[in-house]
Amino acid sequence: MADTIPAAWISDYLIDIAETYGGQIYNTPPIEKKKRVQLTDFLTFHEDSYVWAWASDKTHRIPIRISKDAVEQYKVRTGGRNIVDCRFSPAFIQRFRPIFAPRPYGGTLKGNTPTPHIALDVGRIETIGHGTHIFGEPKDIESHPLLNEWVSGLRQDGGGGNVLKLRKQEQKSANPPISVPARPPTPTLLDLGVAPASKPAVNEQMPEPALPRRPPDFKRAYSKRWRVSQSPFNS
Repeated sequence: MADTIPAAWISDYLIDIAETYGGQIYNTPPIEKKKRVQLTDFLTFHEDSYVWAWASDKTHRIPIRISKDAVEQYKVRTGGRNIVDCRFSPAFIQRFRPIFAPRPYGGTLKGNTPTPHIALDVGRIETIGHGTHIFGEPKDIESHPLLNEWVSGLRQDGGGGNVLKLRKQEQKSANPPISVPARPPTPTLLDLGVAPASKPAVNEQMPEPALPRRPPDFKRAYSKRWRVSQSPFNS
């Protein structure tokens, strides 16, 4: 079942968001393409509201907030099955984008964290099987060095969330793309100052080429002279 998540993607996705939108993560458009995760645990179980869960790509895990509509649609599609009963199930998430907000503690602890965390707001979910254990050894997404730096900046005032965005812009300025000069066009006869040969008119008759002159036949001329000299009239 672990093969249902062929490649990790969460960290690359969030780094791209951090480098593109910086602190304005709410400007990020939702992703319509399906992405694979495993639902490793649930933080809330109230299906009349958002459902919070941990989602993993086998390398990192991130909290996700499944919308009420997504929970209800899942229940309709599965004939009444509750999404909170799908712990360890591989799943497709869709129509998601990052949010930065406090999340529930989960487990036996009630309430939310005092500080905001990076999470995914999910608009559609679809399980694709059953699981019995956690795939891989996923770490908290905020343990990633670059994303930890980004999250720390988001918690500060003064544009600290733009740290990765500004760094990428500086790298582009320091290493501008090398432009390959265009190949110059091949010069024409007019460019070289040579007038093109004029074409004859359609009805104009071209002169016939002269036939080649046949070289003299010295052997034939000699034979003729010999016959003349041997004639009886010359004796």
